[in-house]
Amino acid sequence: MEPGRRDSLALLTDLYQFTMAYGYWRAGRQREPAEFELFFRRCPFRGGFALSAGLGECLAFLRAFRLREPGSAIASEGAAAGGADPGDHAAVSGQLRQTLKPLDGDEPVDFLPLAESWLRRVCQTLRVPHDRVNHGELAAFVSYAIAFPHNFQGLVDTYSIMGSGIPNFCAVALALNQLGYRTVGIRVDSGDLGKQAREIRQVLRTCSADFQVPWFATIPIAVSNDISERNLEELMQEGNEIDMIGIGTNLVTCPLQPSLGCVYKLVKVHGCPKLKLTEDEEKMTIPGSKVVYRLSNATGLAFMDLMALEEEPPPRAGQEVAVRLLGRSEEARRVTPTAVEILHRTYFKDGQVCQVLPGLLEIKSHAHASLSMLSPAHKRLQDPEPYQVAVTEKLHFLLSDLRRSSRTLSPPVERAAEEGCGIVTPVCLSNPLSPTIPLSNTLCWESLR
Repeated sequence: MEPGRRDSLALLTDLYQFTMAYGYWRAGRQREPAEFELFFRRCPFRGGFALSAGLGECLAFLRAFRLREPGSAIASEGAAAGGADPGDHAAVSGQLRQTLKPLDGDEPVDFLPLAESWLRRVCQTLRVPHDRVNHGELAAFVSYAIAFPHNFQGLVDTYSIMGSGIPNFCAVALALNQLGYRTVGIRVDSGDLGKQAREIRQVLRTCSADFQVPWFATIPIAVSNDISERNLEELMQEGNEIDMIGIGTNLVTCPLQPSLGCVYKLVKVHGCPKLKLTEDEEKMTIPGSKVVYRLSNATGLAFMDLMALEEEPPPRAGQEVAVRLLGRSEEARRVTPTAVEILHRTYFKDGQVCQVLPGLLEIKSHAHASLSMLSPAHKRLQDPEPYQVAVTEKLHFLLSDLRRSSRTLSPPVERAAEEGCGIVTPVCLSNPLSPTIPLSNTLCWESLR
């Protein structure tokens, strides 16, 4: 997987970022080495963990991050998938060729009459009135099967699932089988998905036995229809014959939490740790360059992520380490991890990707392995147990020292400061981009040395 090149998205930001960049430039600090951290304060969906993805996309964004003349337009393309939908195909079914060549034959076969003959046999087996089956739906399935004989999948809930969709699907699938093809699946997009999947499986088994087609009983059943985490949990609990679940709207639009609420803050400039000063404890940042370690217990489950300063020696398996839990004022506690994993890897350095990115299978394997290390208590949908995050004693003392030194500031300045540590002074800047921006948005804060 290689991070692709694309037109720069540097302008896709808010005016605040340009104002701060202008402020650094006006103060002559634009070339000072600085370190920022990107993080979020709360796990999404009121959960106990978050799973990050999109490393390749992030690196592609960074590689293209520059202000320049607009490049060529970005074109996008889409493809429809998910099986034959009679509502989409019925109108054009009469315009397509109705013949299909057998997989191991030369002479094309008139496919529609073949499917109709199978429909009569299926209706008899399932005791479904032949005259009540929607023949427009059958024509749509036939058209789709002729276009994609190796990948036929039918959406069976356009009219009536058991009264029309299933008989028509079985007829076309058996006609394909007669010509040497195997259907890849069946899809349901409405109603009680678990109940319908069980009923469909029984029909497939009946047809498999009556028509002597063994593989027919195991045709994969896919379901969709605004699937959410709650639906997934219910389907897993009730037991069903579902093989695949399609998640679309809730995955793309994320209605429970459309945004993650990420924070991007300065933590170090020219080797000097930086701290955001605020009266709101939750919005205090953690200064300095850091490394994160995952600590596991004897059962193989992770029980804590530990943040340490980059220069600190790493914790070791089997050795006791003193930690301070984030968000708590209690005294240090001591833990002894059975295993220690470093979570920090450098993929981008000096403007270039510095190591090979993982492929999709490797990413999938890593995600499964990471989730398997979490206790079920952290993965509950309802009221999950918070996962512990802690800092080392050295990092805790650095944070405490910077907070104590900030008490020399006057309260208005301390509340207003956006970044800095020790004693700070405001530098007032005019905003060249918009004269209507309030003064509070045009301040750059510079540490005194």
